[in-house]
Amino acid sequence: MQGRTPIDDATFERLRDEWRALMRRFARMGHESPYARAGISPLGTEVLVAIRALEHAGETARPGMVARRVGTTPSSLSQALKSLEKKGLVERRRVAGDSRGVALALTEAGDQLVRCGHGERDARLRALFDHLGADDVAELMRIMRKMQAFASANAGTSAPCDARCAEDDTIERGKPCA
Repeated sequence: MQGRTPIDDATFERLRDEWRALMRRFARMGHESPYARAGISPLGTEVLVAIRALEHAGETARPGMVARRVGTTPSSLSQALKSLEKKGLVERRRVAGDSRGVALALTEAGDQLVRCGHGERDARLRALFDHLGADDVAELMRIMRKMQAFASANAGTSAPCDARCAEDDTIERGKPCA
């Protein structure tokens, strides 16, 4: 922790609680989106955006590709697609020259919803950036890149347990929590 001041337990607990409250408030802001108003789940939203991005890149949006892009399983993707198809936002099409191949495509209503979502997102982001000002936005981005680097470096690991992790002593100190 070269050059950084360690955080004492009381400060950590206060900051943790404030962090969690802020994250909940930010998450609730997503409930005001056109996707939420249309009854689209967060996964459904990601699927719509991924299909549109692939279409705009000139690629065929195959289900496996979309599942990988949004980081979900084929089963979860299938459930999301059923809901999106039922709402008339996505359709499945046969791939020419591949009798078993299926491509996903946005319907006109699906494309309109994604364009509306992007427009509202960009307007909120512009308002936030204007509220913060260029210097604070630059600082926020610097900190977020640092958080991303930490997350990338620690992907797939869990924090070691200490005496506060469990009420009993069956978990060894320094071992990952189950």
